Amino acid sequence: MIVLLAFLASLGASACVQARATAPKRVPTRTERPAPGRCAIGVMHSEPTLKSGGWRASWDLRGVEATFRRLGLECRAVRPTDLEGGGWTGDLLVLADVRLMSPATLEAVRRHVARGGRLLATGQTSYRDQENRPWQPPGFALAELFGADFHRWSGVGVEAELALEEVLGGGNVFLGRGEAMLVRPRPGSRVLARFTDSEGSAAILETRAGIYTGVSLLAPENSDSGEVTRLVGRLLERLLPKWSAPRALPARARVRPQISFQEEPEAPEEPLVSVGLPPLDGEALAAAVGGLTWEGGQAREVRIQAVATVGKPPAVALYDPQGRLLIRSERPLRLKGSPWLELVRLNPNGTYRWSAWRGTLHLRPEADSIQVVNRLTLEEYLRGVVPNEMPAWFPPQALRAMAIVARSFTLAHLGRHRAQGFDLCASVHCHVYQGLASEHPSVGEAIDQTRGLVLTDQGQPLAATYHAVCGGVGEAPEAVWPGGGKVRCLPGGADTREVLTGFGPLSEEAALRRFLDAPPAAWCEGASRFRWEETWSLEELGPKVAEALPRLLGPQAPELGRLRALRVVARTPHGRVATLLLEGDRASARVHGDSVRWLLSGGRIGAGGLQSSLFYLDQSEGRVRFRGGGWGHGVGLCQEGAAGRARAGQGYREILQHYYPGARLSTGDEGRGAGKGEVEVSRP
Repeated sequence: MIVLLAFLASLGASACVQARATAPKRVPTRTERPAPGRCAIGVMHSEPTLKSGGWRASWDLRGVEATFRRLGLECRAVRPTDLEGGGWTGDLLVLADVRLMSPATLEAVRRHVARGGRLLATGQTSYRDQENRPWQPPGFALAELFGADFHRWSGVGVEAELALEEVLGGGNVFLGRGEAMLVRPRPGSRVLARFTDSEGSAAILETRAGIYTGVSLLAPENSDSGEVTRLVGRLLERLLPKWSAPRALPARARVRPQISFQEEPEAPEEPLVSVGLPPLDGEALAAAVGGLTWEGGQAREVRIQAVATVGKPPAVALYDPQGRLLIRSERPLRLKGSPWLELVRLNPNGTYRWSAWRGTLHLRPEADSIQVVNRLTLEEYLRGVVPNEMPAWFPPQALRAMAIVARSFTLAHLGRHRAQGFDLCASVHCHVYQGLASEHPSVGEAIDQTRGLVLTDQGQPLAATYHAVCGGVGEAPEAVWPGGGKVRCLPGGADTREVLTGFGPLSEEAALRRFLDAPPAAWCEGASRFRWEETWSLEELGPKVAEALPRLLGPQAPELGRLRALRVVARTPHGRVATLLLEGDRASARVHGDSVRWLLSGGRIGAGGLQSSLFYLDQSEGRVRFRGGGWGHGVGLCQEGAAGRARAGQGYREILQHYYPGARLSTGDEGRGAGKGEVEVSRP
């Protein structure tokens, strides 16, 4: 029987690593640890990464150290200064999602490899500098060591499956945390594993410098699994030739994250929001420090299962840690945790997905799963939305603008998924919402300081759309989503530091090419995706297009046959692709507006598509080059543009006035009522 949430409160400080060839040995105490400089394995502790990542980065580090202990290895925490100054000169350096690195640290890592040291790097390592600024050109700063160039963000969702090459034993390994950086291998690198989804992209690469994994393989949600830990052991055997992984692994208690929690002030009139979370289609655990309650019962920990019995309606069952049935209900169950609730979705191989939620969780039984709905106040909801839609390290004025935009969008879309039993979903279709686990103090402050402020148009909350990077020019919604109505406060247009002149109408191909190739100074020009380029062969694009067209065009989608050419035949007033012609040897098809972006993602909205529709094409010798600008649909607030404006001294009112001209800032009942006037050009 599963023992529910047998977490370790803490794993303590790191120990120093010595590689061995036999069974695990006792971990030395603090006083027994070898002197600095004689450590075989070091785990990088980057203060900028820890500060930026908060509790999650600290949790991940403790998970790394627990994995090495489970394998019988000892490790030492290595600070960048240790590496830069020569205080650590071990054999293997572990860079577990060390996202932020200074130029001095990068050079120290290169010196480590030059003298014969090896690397085990995961996820977003070296993706940005110590100030969270993108490297130029965008991508991994250590790409030459990793043997991989940044390609795009993950299209695999929150879970992923790896297909291992024979050198790693073959077979598939399922991961609980599967967000990934998709990369393209360089010549000379060896692919050890691929994603089973997301284009079959390389997931684990080996070079002379060591091994890079595009996923957070060492994260607690993955490495708690014996299957994944054994995979890590096989990788370490390749990096530490004199070491062999133990045949049997000791039991491991789950590493519990330590997150901060701040109560939201009571506001009786505040709207409630119902958010549809991914359904439970397997076993899950729920717990709360102060206990869980449901109608007629209470416990500190419960196990949740869907119950399907022939001839009876589906039901939800709750069990205690010893397996005793607490309640079986064919009606929805309402779970509330004090002061909040943890939910752990378990996978058969021991990986899991951890989350935490404010408010209440409503569990509704369905045919073979459980629908999960999180019901909470608007302001609580925003705390779990804004940091997923705008980086928490953005300037305060940009975060305040984003808080108001998210609040307005939410109120305008309440009931969007009413037919499914909730208001909004938790994906990019509505807002990306990850609950308490994604909250950040700087975002909470921005939400508190704009509490109740809503953008309105003609007395109604404005459906204030937004995107990551406009590329220097925004667009009106009716041009991006054909068939939609014109929105007065979303006209689109230039987002440049000076008046846009000298290019001509961007709807003309020649002008758009000049704009992309020699861009003017724009508010979002510091973004890594301000300008981008991708090159694909027609042979690679053919299967993607064939998969996407039925989703984008419906049953009338033609079978193109072998893809022959792509041509832009019409542009929007501000330069985005309005119509793309796809020519095959059997038929041709036209794709319009923002749908063009999803031709590379199988027709699915989300990661994996083209970064924007602001691009031009060059085709030669069976290859297509996409040269583009921006990331997202281009309608409404440009998040990187808002950050650039904030850094230049603009307040959130000025920012909102530019992106939503004519909108009003209002307070009162759901944004209706007491008007505050036009969005004023003034500091808050």
